[in-house]
Amino acid sequence: GRINKEDVQERALYDSCTVAIDTGARREERGQRTVDSMQGGTNVIADAKSSAGNRTSPRHSKLKPRVVRLSAGAKGSDYLFRKLTAAQYGHRTDAIGKRFGRTKAALGYDGRYVFHSLRKTVATRLEQAGVLENVASDILGHEKAATLSYGLYSSGTSIEQMRSAIETI
Repeated sequence: GRINKEDVQERALYDSCTVAIDTGARREERGQRTVDSMQGGTNVIADAKSSAGNRTSPRHSKLKPRVVRLSAGAKGSDYLFRKLTAAQYGHRTDAIGKRFGRTKAALGYDGRYVFHSLRKTVATRLEQAGVLENVASDILGHEKAATLSYGLYSSGTSIEQMRSAIETI
């Protein structure tokens, strides 16, 4: 059968939410991902809203089949979410953010729940799993506390440390 535009947009929302929960990436960070940026079990973000946001973090093992499906038939420079289109200022996730808002309202959720709540959930789950804050900061792309040892001198946690943490989600 033919797939209608509504089904495509619902699938894009579902895929984006799943990637959010399994990476902690911001909404537009997800929208800007290319096929190449999600290969090798990592998520490379080089166009974040802050320098701390530019990072290479592990991709949760559960995401591999989704990345394979979304990458099928694509070139490495193609966007992972190819069905999203750029809006004002080149943002590719504005429409999906609005769709999220309509969907959550239809399900009875109020304004306390926003697309960014998925990212907050990742932070909460990392904390509840006992993940050190500096490791969570590296995964989420947050500035570290300005301590002398980690904030000034450290070049960050290893991919292995972050992978172990992300797999707790």
